[in-house]
Amino acid sequence: MELYRTVTKPIQSRQAKTIDTCTVDYGFGPQLTALPHVWNFERPVDWEGPAIYRFHLDVPAESCHLRFHGVSYAAEIRVGDALVLTHHGIWDAFDLDLSPWMAKTIVISVTVVKNGGRTYPVKQVASGFLPYVYQTFGGIFRPVELILGLAGASEPSPIHRVSISSGTLFVDGQRYYARGILSWGWYPKTASPHPTVEAIREEVEQIRLAGFNLVKFCLWMPPHEYLEELDRRGLMAWLELPIWLPATDAHSLDCMRAECLRIATIRTFLPGLLGANSVRESNLTGETTSYAISND
Repeated sequence: MELYRTVTKPIQSRQAKTIDTCTVDYGFGPQLTALPHVWNFERPVDWEGPAIYRFHLDVPAESCHLRFHGVSYAAEIRVGDALVLTHHGIWDAFDLDLSPWMAKTIVISVTVVKNGGRTYPVKQVASGFLPYVYQTFGGIFRPVELILGLAGASEPSPIHRVSISSGTLFVDGQRYYARGILSWGWYPKTASPHPTVEAIREEVEQIRLAGFNLVKFCLWMPPHEYLEELDRRGLMAWLELPIWLPATDAHSLDCMRAECLRIATIRTFLPGLLGANSVRESNLTGETTSYAISND
């Protein structure tokens, strides 16, 4: 049975339970922690892991799945002692089908190794720009949800808002002139590019009051709550794929291309997205690529 599923539309479900607490073990015993979590203030910057997160889960007696909205970087997920899923990539969500364990209490463990160490050097993965302006980060840095129903069964359809006609950009049928700010996702107080909902609302309000109508997320992927808040306040988003000065070997580039395709698939189903691009320094295509998103 295929237990792994790449998420294409990672909107948090109303029929979901968030996993709020777990233990984390850095090699000298488990300690209680809250989720989401990064270990940057608890371990040296050059420590890549592994860190082992563990929690008990009462699986409902109906179809359900466990959704990981973001783990940095490599994750091995076990049910009991059995390895059931591996995932590589910081910025895309992924699901674990829980059908084999319906109506059971299980122990989930997630072994995490971050980028920036010997195992996954910064330039060999889609690290974005944060390692160059701050540092790498490791952990289950975005929410984990237990979601009832089959994966994808109640997820939204794409939203059609953006079009181009005769070289003119339109949003909701109106001419659109972008006035934007740039964000690197740098939150030094938390060391995680996953701001709280309160922080997002405050930022967006400041941006709106300053007269801007666009946020460019430069070489990182924001949580979907950020795009939803921009949409609520009448602002748009532009995404720049998280590749900067990467390694040039074929294997590394293939892995980064695959992650970027998963990122692009996910984000086109979120509201308020105007466009996306990769940069010349990415070497993924050999040139700068920009495009508007019509959600088709």
